[in-house]
Amino acid sequence: MKSLSSSISRVIIATVISISLIYSLLIILYAWTIEDNIFNRLVNDEATYITEQFKRSGVVLPPKANYMHLVINFADLPIEIQKEYPSNASKVEYQISSGKTLHMTTLELGGQHLFLLADVEQFEVSKDNMPNLLVWLLVIACVISAIALVVSLLTAKKITRPLKTLASQVNTKNADNIEPDVFPENEIGLLALNTKNAFTQLNSALDRERVFTKDISHEIRTPVAIIQNVLSESKEEKIITEDNFDTVAKAVANINQITSILLALARTETSQTEVVNLTAELESLIIKQFDFLLAQADKHLELTLNFDGDVEVTCNQNLVNILMLNLLSNIVRHASGDNADITLNNRQLIFENHTQQNTINSPLASGVKGKQSGGLGHGLNLIKRICEQLNWQLHIEQPQGYFIVKISFDNPLND
Repeated sequence: MKSLSSSISRVIIATVISISLIYSLLIILYAWTIEDNIFNRLVNDEATYITEQFKRSGVVLPPKANYMHLVINFADLPIEIQKEYPSNASKVEYQISSGKTLHMTTLELGGQHLFLLADVEQFEVSKDNMPNLLVWLLVIACVISAIALVVSLLTAKKITRPLKTLASQVNTKNADNIEPDVFPENEIGLLALNTKNAFTQLNSALDRERVFTKDISHEIRTPVAIIQNVLSESKEEKIITEDNFDTVAKAVANINQITSILLALARTETSQTEVVNLTAELESLIIKQFDFLLAQADKHLELTLNFDGDVEVTCNQNLVNILMLNLLSNIVRHASGDNADITLNNRQLIFENHTQQNTINSPLASGVKGKQSGGLGHGLNLIKRICEQLNWQLHIEQPQGYFIVKISFDNPLND
């Protein structure tokens, strides 16, 4: 695996070297251009001087500079100039076979075409100083590269340090070990925060799956075993008795109840919340389900509803419906009197019913039930877990002859 620090250093050094080479080339080109422009300006100034003197005196004076001379006949020009000039009359610099560099300009004096040549070889400093210039440019490039190497190593170390820290934290596969606050407030800090959120969601999903698998294997096994025993007995007797039918019906109801609760707790969407009118939801549930539950239990029970207007709470509507359905089902199954009370206000939801059973120790634990209960002891434990999912508090009170379930809201909208 390639090191990110080494990659950053290589990129910085390569960039610095490339810039140094380009800059050195520009310096050399600039030096040559300046030198040529100086020669051209000297030749042009001499040509201007000769032209002005001719206008005054009518005499063509020789150049003042001893490295310049006038050529009257085109045939007297060096052969290299004679070949190139006709096709490129604007060219001013020529290299001849002797190695000299000539700069040339033309003059029109009295209808005569003259050529002013300047031998600038003795003034060309670029060629003489080029070796030294290249050495100095190389030394400067090496110094800059060394500085860039140090800077790149420090920069790469600074950049990769938080990434290495994040990688070590992620390697633990524990969201609690990822601390976004210790990282800089840039893309790395955002990456740490998103990674922590992703791990939290993943671990939550794994926890829900693990708990669901454990619960489903534990809770479903008993009602399935009851159904199997009843079917086995009925097969031998070749008839299903009324008691066996009731037993199977209760077991199927238990399976449906357990499955609906466990699936609701296992789904990711249970974390999605909205504003729910608990009063409207509970009233709708009682209208739709209460008579059906009474018929199933073959009981007569009257409900006393104490609702304090519309109570709105931020929660997951699906979980709330399952919670209230199970509480209503439990109150129908286990009520021993003819009346039960349901109270709803801005702070609490209370289910209260008469009971003849003795006080139950640890009623919220899984598998705990009253002696007279025909259930499996999972109801209140699952209701407790739903409340935990909703961030609500569940309390059980068992005064003499009563069983009271109290649910307190943490996030009421109505104060």
